[in-house]
Amino acid sequence: HSTFRTSTQFHRTSTLFHSTFRTSTQFHSTFRTSTQFHRTSTQFHSTFRTPTEFHSTFRTSTEFHSTF
Repeated sequence: HSTFRTSTQFHRTSTLFHSTFRTSTQFHSTFRTSTQFHRTSTQFHSTFRTPTEFHSTFRTSTEFHSTF
């Protein structure tokens, strides 16, 4: 019974996967976007190496909101 349950769970996951990424093309375009996001995120982190540096740039959220 536990094997059957696992199999059902796998099938659900598989179905969900296929509905999320209908085609491999769509998957690749999503992957590209994800990679781009990762690059941007890395660039962001290299810009603000430490949280301290980040906080010194925008000392308080109030200061940030008053700017924008």
